[in-house]
Amino acid sequence: MGDDPNQRGNSRRWIMTEVENSLRRLQTDHIDLYQIHRPDPDTDIEETLSALSDLIHSGKVRAIGSSTMPASDIVEAQWVAERRGLERFRTEQPTYSILSRGIEAEVLPVAQRYGMGTLVWSPLAKGMLTGPSSAGALRRRPVSERAAA
Repeated sequence: MGDDPNQRGNSRRWIMTEVENSLRRLQTDHIDLYQIHRPDPDTDIEETLSALSDLIHSGKVRAIGSSTMPASDIVEAQWVAERRGLERFRTEQPTYSILSRGIEAEVLPVAQRYGMGTLVWSPLAKGMLTGPSSAGALRRRPVSERAAA
């Protein structure tokens, strides 16, 4: 990526380009769930939602979501979508584990308020909650046991 603001973030041009690239790589005609990752301070949320709405209306994307967005940004996005007649986020993908429970105070209540699904990432706290393990021990176990692990 260079200095071109259209080569990153949540701009209309970048979203449209990357959806087309994804469809080509996946050899499919639609994406079931397309999520934007983090708010983009350089792009107005209305521009982002407008692009995502157009993708839904064209049939290239079936649903849209956000990932790692603060509750206040989710509320703003849902408000803009409602006021402008745009598609709204259907999911949020926050980090969540027994060691990282910050979303319980704001993000989860906001997601519930707007009927959004939550798809958490890092539920095992980047491996800290998996217990002691070694790659060699896993390879020595029979395939049937590894599949159950």
